Order: sequence, then structure tokens, then C-alpha cells
Amino acid sequence: MSDDAFLEVLAGCTEVAAGMDLSDDGWMPPNGNFDVQVEDVGAGIKEKNGVNNVWIKPVFNILDGEFKSRTFSDYFWITPGLTEASISLKNLCRFATCLQGSETKNPIEAAEIAKASVGEFLSVEVYRTTSKKTGKTYPNVRFLALLEATDEEEAEAVVEPEPVAATPAPKRRKK
Repeated sequence: MSDDAFLEVLAGCTEVAAGMDLSDDGWMPPNGNFDVQVEDVGAGIKEKNGVNNVWIKPVFNILDGEFKSRTFSDYFWITPGLTEASISLKNLCRFATCLQGSETKNPIEAAEIAKASVGEFLSVEVYRTTSKKTGKTYPNVRFLALLEATDEEEAEAVVEPEPVAATPAPKRRKK
């Protein structure tokens, strides 16, 4: 990613709450497929080793099964001055591609799509990989498909039904 592209993404993350808690309990569901709803997407800037990195953090709510209503998250990091896309940046683009139904490799577009995804339903696969170099195991999320909301899910989203005007009962005819 060019420095100009990084600066553009950086400029788009200025609305971050000053006291936002970036900590996370790190819980991830076990390996398997899950239907989830995007509950929240945070974005911001975090300094690491003297470099400002942009982060995008979607939070997913599991819709059914043993882990119904549990949440987990993924982080996508965008580091300035990259000569080739990092794994995190590629995963951000995969997330955006799943959401919009067509491929995007543009990190700025992917970040905007991700930030606008709250309320969307997805099918995801959680799996783990082990680093050959360090032996550390890392959780991963593969984005499988954008799902249509069911009537039940849409009904839960409705806060207050529209009032219905009272209709007078029809008058009976006299014989």
C-alpha cells in the first residue's frame, strides 16, 4: 500500500472515541462454521514501535447454537509503507468482498465497507493455524457468505410498531 493510501485511511479514522477500550478478552469460538451478525465495527489509530497503524475491529454476535449471543472479534491492521499487502490487509479485503458480493483489493474501499457493515448477517468459519516459526497458534476467521435476514431477525430489529388507526366496525343493515 502506498503512503498516500495509508494517509487516506488514516484520515478516515479520526472519529475514534478518545477513551475507547482496545482490550479484548480474546475469546474465539472453537473451530467450526457460525452464522453471525456484525454487531459493531471500530476503527482507529494505534501507535506501535513509533509507527501509527490503522486498525479495523469488527465484532460478531453468534446467532444460534451452543454459543448463541456470544461475541468475538477480529482485528485488521493497516501498516504504512508496505510494499505488498499483509495477511491482515488481505483479510480485510476478503471481509469487504464477502459483504459486497464482488471482489475488492482496495484497502480504503474495504475499510469503508467494513465500517458500514453493522447489522449485516454472515456465515463464517473459525479455524486455527500454527506458526512454523514460533509454534504459536492463531485463530482465524474465513468469511463464507453474506446471509439474508430472516423474518424473525428482522422482527427483533423492530423497536416499536407503527400505530394502526382504528377502523370503525361496519354498520349492520336493518331488515
